[in-house]
Amino acid sequence: MLAIITLVVTSCCKDKPATEPQLSPPSWILGEWECSFEMGTVEVTAIYKFTSNDLIMTSDAVGAVTISLREYAKYGVYYNIKEAIKTDDIYEITLTASLGTEVVHNFKKGDGTYIEYTGEIDGNTSETFRLEKK
Repeated sequence: MLAIITLVVTSCCKDKPATEPQLSPPSWILGEWECSFEMGTVEVTAIYKFTSNDLIMTSDAVGAVTISLREYAKYGVYYNIKEAIKTDDIYEITLTASLGTEVVHNFKKGDGTYIEYTGEIDGNTSETFRLEKK
């Protein structure tokens, strides 16, 4: 999942001015969340780290890959990062890449030990994963 997102965003070119995203995730989601899943025959671990002003995603799908939404926006990979929904139970971020491609990350609050993540894995198909609190 994270590897596909990485491929999409790294293939984009910088054609709009970089802007600093104004992210402020809700308090219930702050911290590190982890999930493991199978990608073909490979076991993949993904970590989502929410800070007070960023989302940093790390995956070992194709070697260690780390994506900071703030850093990617700063360098023009994303020209729009929008907190589409931010409630006591749901946090949704919409990313628009330089070429206009949109990716939606939706996080739903669990019982405090987990959250549910739903995201597009190939631009068309959504998958839902359970992320456990680290």
